[in-house]
Amino acid sequence: MATKQPYSSVNSSHKIVVKGKRLAAIEKYVLTLVIGENFLFKWNPECEELQETIVDLHKSFLNKSNALAIIFNRCFELEAENQGRTGPLSDLNNADLRESLVGRIKEYIESLPRTYTLRIELTSFPKWGAATFEISKSIRIVAVNSQLNTLATLMRSPPANGEVLCNFNTYIEFSASGYSDWSTDSLTASMCLSLAKQCAFILTTHGNCQRNYSQNKARATLTDNSVDQTREVNLPDSIARCFGKLIPNENKLIVYDNKGATILTDPGRPAETDEEKCTAFRGILYNAVKFFNSEAHSDFEGISTAMEWYQDSIFADNQSFAYIAACIGLEALFGSDNHLENMSKRLADRYAFLLGKNRSEREKMIAEYTAVLNLRGRLVHSKAARLSEADSELLRTAQGMLLNTIWHELYAMYKA
Repeated sequence: MATKQPYSSVNSSHKIVVKGKRLAAIEKYVLTLVIGENFLFKWNPECEELQETIVDLHKSFLNKSNALAIIFNRCFELEAENQGRTGPLSDLNNADLRESLVGRIKEYIESLPRTYTLRIELTSFPKWGAATFEISKSIRIVAVNSQLNTLATLMRSPPANGEVLCNFNTYIEFSASGYSDWSTDSLTASMCLSLAKQCAFILTTHGNCQRNYSQNKARATLTDNSVDQTREVNLPDSIARCFGKLIPNENKLIVYDNKGATILTDPGRPAETDEEKCTAFRGILYNAVKFFNSEAHSDFEGISTAMEWYQDSIFADNQSFAYIAACIGLEALFGSDNHLENMSKRLADRYAFLLGKNRSEREKMIAEYTAVLNLRGRLVHSKAARLSEADSELLRTAQGMLLNTIWHELYAMYKA
C-alpha cells in the first residue's frame, strides 16, 4: 500500500528545543513513576499528556504509538541500568534517576528527526566487485568486494543489545528522515518501503532488471544513522520475494565503443568484463534516475502511488486482494477527491478518453473498465468470496490496464 512522504528531505537541519510547558510535561510524568515496583513505565493521564506533547512537536512523521514507544523505551533503559534501586522518583534519594529520565526523554525528542537507512539485500545479483550506483539522493545500489561476516556467524556470537549487522554482498538502500523503531511499521520505514516498490516497478517494467526463477528472499537491515545502530528487520513477504529474485537484464548491458564494430554493424556490443558490466548497468539506470528527479511534478504522487499498488497486485498471494489492489491503482490515477457520485462511469470515461484513439476504441475501453469495476464491487461488498476462472482473466485485464495507464502518465509527466 502506498505511503505518502510526510517530509521533503533526507536530511533536516530543523531541530526542536524542549523547554517551558513541554519540559514541564516530561517532569510532571516522571514524578509519577516508581522504580523497583513492577515496571517503571506507567500509563496515566500524565503519560497521555506527554504523548500528545511529543506528537505535537513532530506531527509530520510521528504518531501516538511512536510517542508512546519513545517514552516506554527511555523508561526501560533507565530501569535496566539501575537494578536494585527502589522507590518513587519523586523521593530525594532518587533525584539522580529523576533527572536522568527527564534528560533522556528530552534529549531523544530533541534528536528528531533522525536519518534512517533501509538496506535490502539483492540476493541474486551477480558479483561485479565494489561499486555504487546512484539513483537519487535517497536511493542507491551498492556492491561490496566480499562478505565480511555471515548471518550464521553473527547469530553464533551476537553483538551486544541484540544488534545484528548483515553484511550483504549487494544491496539497495533507501534513506529517509523522521522517526522509526526497529520495525517496518513506522511512517519513516514505510516511506522507505514505498520507495522500494517504486524503484522495483521502474527497474523491471523498463526491462533494466528482471526476476529469475529462484526461491530467494531478500533480507533487510535498518540503520539509525544518528547513533550508528543497525538491526535486521522483517520485510513484507512481497518485497522480500521481489528483491530476492531481482537480477540485471544481461541483454541491456551494452558497451558502445569501436571494438569489433564495422560500418555495417551496430556499434554496441555485450559487456564482457565486470568493469564493463558496471558501466553499462549505470547507464541503463537512467530511467530510474529520471523518474525520481521528477518528484516535484504535480502528477508524481498519483503515479508513484499507482506503481505501488501495481507491485502489491502482482506479488499478492491472494487473487482477490491482487484484483482490488489493481483497481485502487487505477483509481489513484483517475479518481477525484471532490466527487463520489457515479464513480464507475466517471472512471471508465476518463480511462477511455485518456488512452482511446478513436470512438470505437473508447467505447470498447469503457465496457472493459466497467466490467472490471463491476467485479470490484462484488468483491468489496462480499458478493464474491474469490475469483472464478472467468474472473481471473479480468485480473490480468485490470493489471494490464494499470500498467498501460502508468506508462501513459509517465510519458506525459516527462513531456511537461
